[in-house]
Amino acid sequence: MWLLFCFLFVCILWLLLMFPGTERIKAPQFNDCNRSCQRFLFRVLWNEGFFPAVGYHVGKYEVDLALPQKRIAIECGWNDWERTDLQRARSRKKQMALQEQGWQVVSLSPKEIYGNPRLCVEKIEHCIARQRHIY
Repeated sequence: MWLLFCFLFVCILWLLLMFPGTERIKAPQFNDCNRSCQRFLFRVLWNEGFFPAVGYHVGKYEVDLALPQKRIAIECGWNDWERTDLQRARSRKKQMALQEQGWQVVSLSPKEIYGNPRLCVEKIEHCIARQRHIY
């Protein structure tokens, strides 16, 4: 009886190690997020079935969150009262450079992310739907 129990335990352990679930294959990059609104949006997207890359590099620019397969860059910006003119200019330059390389840019403020995360997901889904109509 004891031998049978040990054999079953070893078999189950072997199965778990050889055939991991998707949770282990796609380990979240949650810890790589720089800001709390970025972490929150990452969790929301993860729960909705999107698996964004954190800190994805497109040319010389780094995107907060990206869906590289869809070429969608998600920027977790600042609230209007927190931004300076220099930050706005850099953001516009980065957005134009990404669009020239064929990326769609979705800019979201912390107010939008925390206030209505479902609307943020809908904006991203809208970009994906728009791509389907183009091709």
